Amino acid sequence: MIRFFAFLTLTLLSALLSPLGSAQTASDERASLEAECSSNAPKKCSLLGQMQADGTGGPLDLKAAISSLNIACHANLADDCVRLAVSQIQMDPDSETDGRAEWLYEKACNLGNAYGCNNLGDTFDRGLGVERDTGRALSLYNKGCQLGLGHACFNAGNILEFDIEGEDQAALARRNYYTGCELDSSKACYEVARHEFEGLSGNVNLPNARAFMGKSCDLGLADACHLLANYLYGGKGGPVDKAQAFHHFRELCLLDRAIDCAYAGDLIQYEGQQGKDLALALKFYASGCELGNSHSCHEAGNLLYNGEGVPKSYGRARALFSEGCALGRPETCYGLALLQMNGIGGPIDIASARDNLSSACEGDYLDACTKLAPFQWDGTGGDVDTTGAFDTMGKACELGDEISCAAQKALISGCQSVLDESLISELFEL
Repeated sequence: MIRFFAFLTLTLLSALLSPLGSAQTASDERASLEAECSSNAPKKCSLLGQMQADGTGGPLDLKAAISSLNIACHANLADDCVRLAVSQIQMDPDSETDGRAEWLYEKACNLGNAYGCNNLGDTFDRGLGVERDTGRALSLYNKGCQLGLGHACFNAGNILEFDIEGEDQAALARRNYYTGCELDSSKACYEVARHEFEGLSGNVNLPNARAFMGKSCDLGLADACHLLANYLYGGKGGPVDKAQAFHHFRELCLLDRAIDCAYAGDLIQYEGQQGKDLALALKFYASGCELGNSHSCHEAGNLLYNGEGVPKSYGRARALFSEGCALGRPETCYGLALLQMNGIGGPIDIASARDNLSSACEGDYLDACTKLAPFQWDGTGGDVDTTGAFDTMGKACELGDEISCAAQKALISGCQSVLDESLISELFEL
């Protein structure tokens, strides 16, 4: 359950500045507004307060912004009461819970300001300095919705869906989400799509889900663009469109979304997008890896190791496998161990190889378990650990390796009073 805290952006009207928006023009305008505001001109104080709050035409100065916006709010300029509350919270977070912000939001709401109603609803919804009251929050969100703020409709829908029990709550929530979507709330459109996809308000309707997810994406919600790309790739709710799916994944990767970098790389490498340009795929994978996606590290390492479509580089491949292993990908830990065992892309490092085989085996990667057990058995890369080897054989057996099953069974049966290294070596094909 996620509510949306809405506030007016402290952006000046475009007509305020010259078409070029030069720093000198903004600076001159700010100086002019300071003189006019000092003559108690509320609308000029409003513009000045916005400039001071976002650092336009001079330094960011929240203290001065609060003073200017206070004059505007005192003159019943409702937008500026909301701006004042937000500026106060930025300067002193305690103002969000000590009643100052609540008073300003209430004043703005009473003046018919949708943002004030929404943010006052949020105050009661989250219990910010007041006792949590979802009933009052819902009423305030509904008022903000009626005043034309789509995000308030979204918040009202959230309360109806998640905080109030009843058979018709999903349908009531969807009605609010739909209204919010019509008012261009990206999150409300996302929720309508979710309801259509899951059939929460009736039958599953994948074409509608795709359409509303598309609108949410167009309105700038990254999560919606991600799901839309998946719909396009899989043909959910409409025709398969891998080129458009790639477009969305690429754009999301540029927003530093690691998983989408991985998807963009995969569409190039495995689906032939962008002419199967593996050098481009490598760039996406490298970005994804840097952002913490283990799949990207693994795929980038494989491309560099194999040298398919990109210059071969064992050293870079080993470094990328190391990053992917550190991120917990068993398959990548196994690949790294093989490179370390054979001195590929760096020095032979049997101790580290054993550690990485252990990590991969813990992640249920079968080949790692079958290689780890002999290391434990004879102390390769560390101490002799026959108990550990026995357990590893058991895990490999559970994962489907018949040789490991035979090895463990022979040991359990007591066929040897002393464990026979030659038998173990044969069973593990060493």
